[in-house]
Amino acid sequence: FLFYGATGCGKSETARVIADELFGGRLHKEDMNTYSAEHSVARFIGSPPGYIDSGKLTPFLSFIGGAAGGGVLLLDEIEKAHPVVMDHIMEMLDTGFFRSAAGTVFDARTLFIIMTSNVVTSRSAGARAIGFAGAAECADSDIEPLRKSGVFRNEFLGRIQLAAFFDELAPEAV
Repeated sequence: FLFYGATGCGKSETARVIADELFGGRLHKEDMNTYSAEHSVARFIGSPPGYIDSGKLTPFLSFIGGAAGGGVLLLDEIEKAHPVVMDHIMEMLDTGFFRSAAGTVFDARTLFIIMTSNVVTSRSAGARAIGFAGAAECADSDIEPLRKSGVFRNEFLGRIQLAAFFDELAPEAV
């Protein structure tokens, strides 16, 4: 899933509630802004064999490795990830498996993968009419502002099962 909208509108909190309700609180959050540089890819997928940290798995990989009972993987601010990291995420979304640099394959099929983004903060880029719409129309209209932003590649957006826009919270809701 891809949740997008302004900062502080409940995207990450929604992921936490899903983890609490469906998986007994089993949630792992990765801040993708820490993977914005090319050299940070090794931190994301682990070090290849023969390097100092080759025997240790990052908390991310450990979470995926122990995900037999399911859980929520929260990839916060996905738009800030380096393109090589995005390629690994797309492979995981496509196949349901994640391959570490050491060649270990992790099964991610039992995970809810929720990504958040602050790229589009209003629906003005792709406003839809008020009224009832079919599921396909809703999905297309929620993806369209992301497509128009030009930040995400089309092949990435094509792997998203649900994009949900989060409106800013009104002062009385806060």
